Amino acid sequence: VNALSWQLLIDFHILVTLSWLLSAFLYYVRYVHGPTLELPYEFGKYLYLPFCDLTTNNIQDLFVTPGMTPEEAKEQTERHGVAFVEQILSPTTASNLRDYILKANYEIEGTFVKENDNRFHIIPDPTEPSIRAALKEIGSHAVFRPLLDAVLGPSSSLVALSVITNLYGAEGQDWHYDTGMSHATHPDYFVPEYTLSIPLQDTTEEMGATGICPGTHKCESLNVDYDALQPLYEKEVRELEEENKKREELRAKRSKKGEDEDDGDEEDESEDYEDDEEEEEEYVYEYIATFEDWLIYNFPCNVTASVKAGDGMLYNADLHHKGGAHEDPNAPERVSIFITFAGTRQSPTDQRSLPMGTVHSLHWKRWGHTVDDFVTMEEHPWRIWHILGLGLPTSPTKADSVRPWTMLDYFWIIFKHEEESMHPISDEFNLEFFTDKIVLQVFMWSAALAGFYLMVSPTLIVLTMRRIRSERESGDFKIKNE
Repeated sequence: VNALSWQLLIDFHILVTLSWLLSAFLYYVRYVHGPTLELPYEFGKYLYLPFCDLTTNNIQDLFVTPGMTPEEAKEQTERHGVAFVEQILSPTTASNLRDYILKANYEIEGTFVKENDNRFHIIPDPTEPSIRAALKEIGSHAVFRPLLDAVLGPSSSLVALSVITNLYGAEGQDWHYDTGMSHATHPDYFVPEYTLSIPLQDTTEEMGATGICPGTHKCESLNVDYDALQPLYEKEVRELEEENKKREELRAKRSKKGEDEDDGDEEDESEDYEDDEEEEEEYVYEYIATFEDWLIYNFPCNVTASVKAGDGMLYNADLHHKGGAHEDPNAPERVSIFITFAGTRQSPTDQRSLPMGTVHSLHWKRWGHTVDDFVTMEEHPWRIWHILGLGLPTSPTKADSVRPWTMLDYFWIIFKHEEESMHPISDEFNLEFFTDKIVLQVFMWSAALAGFYLMVSPTLIVLTMRRIRSERESGDFKIKNE
């Protein structure tokens, strides 16, 4: 009993001490040293991007064919900012993955996506068999893999892996790009990023196929013929004004009818209330945007990724693109997997950073891997310590000097750029989340643990000492120690 009491007391004391040390460290970093902590970094040469024209309006100009050399494929991709590769995933793999995703949408917590009504955005675990099979085909594809290595360099890092499902009724997104400051504006400070999008079923424009503006990855924005678009905008405004006028007349008519009805019949009032709920949309005014706001939804870009299941679209993170509206009631859900690759630092002297403003939707346990690891997942399973850059998988195609992006790298980027959002764990995991949910929680629980310790430890000490004294007096203590 005395040995057990002493062991419990020692363990409890160690636990309290470690908790207080952690709490003190977090509190000091955030509240004492944090406000004065300078993390100086110099952005490299800034490139002022011009307005530009589309490089093509024909999707056939964007396909990389098996007869192209990697250099030719790279030149074409860098000119347009996007490339299509046929049949990256086999029909069986695409079908199995689609079946898994349609079930997982209701089992995995969703994350951020633009225009999220009728859209699922989940971050699946790459170790799931259908995901693993897809990654293996992507990493070993005879056309795609040489293209990726030519564009981003060998052993590009995995920095995002998610799946978006668009149901019928999903609205179209605005034209946007996925970065803030990036390789396009600061080529010597940020590494480039490219995203691979693969639809898991044949996709049409009516299903909301992704729209793209080829060539805009090197532009501030698109050259637009405002004189040609202004009449289209004014026509839409007139139609919305007429619709709003009809709704106002209907609202006034229903309001007058309500005043004339007998207020005594509660059942009728309930029925009227149900009718109002059913027809509520008829009274909602349509928002009339300014021409500038209207324009970001109506860029004159006519290229859409209307391709077959398993075909891949590799596009630069700075390329203007948008998810389309799913307007075909007879079409299935549009399911697409998105995998983002970033250039991997090739030596210890490479101090470039990931772009700012990008949503890196990646399961937090899956940092620290490259496209090389897609092929060797069975021989070299992905382990949790890889997120720290420890014991990373090896492969014949990966050089020893390769430094893939790890969770530690990403945490450091967050602390350098406080405005960045932390998505690998939660949409809200930023410094505010860190302060409110981590520092304060640890501090609070450490204080509670210390208070409990102060109350319990005197009792444990007294009971233990009494037990020892009693055993010494009876002789049992000597016998036990013999």
